[in-house]
Amino acid sequence: MDTAGRNNPSLLLIEENHSVMGPLRDWLNMAFPDMQLIETADRARGVSLNRSQRPDVVLTDISALGRGGVEHIRRVKAAQPAAAVFVLVGLESPSYESALIRAGAEACTCIWKLRTDLLPRLQRYLITRAHRASTPVCAA
Repeated sequence: MDTAGRNNPSLLLIEENHSVMGPLRDWLNMAFPDMQLIETADRARGVSLNRSQRPDVVLTDISALGRGGVEHIRRVKAAQPAAAVFVLVGLESPSYESALIRAGAEACTCIWKLRTDLLPRLQRYLITRAHRASTPVCAA
């Protein structure tokens, strides 16, 4: 799937916890009804889907990974550097969040701050993406 050929943005959701996946999917569908949602409960498959499906955004929950989350973000970003990676964490830790940003994440937020922190960031990113996609490219 070629990102440039799509009108609607796409988001890859990587969430291993099935009891979180359903409500998170429902929330994303409600908040972004025109977004194509791709999902998996398997981190390795998430990296593969990121490479093959080329979503605009990857949203991954690394709450259960601890320090292994940094390496997961590196793999996600390396699979498709153009995707914006948003990370859900379990606890606020400025040093951990900085490490995730250095690994390639655009933003990190605690999972309980979806509405107040993640939603505005995703909206800003998607508005900027839509503006770039609609701006004509001029050859000099």
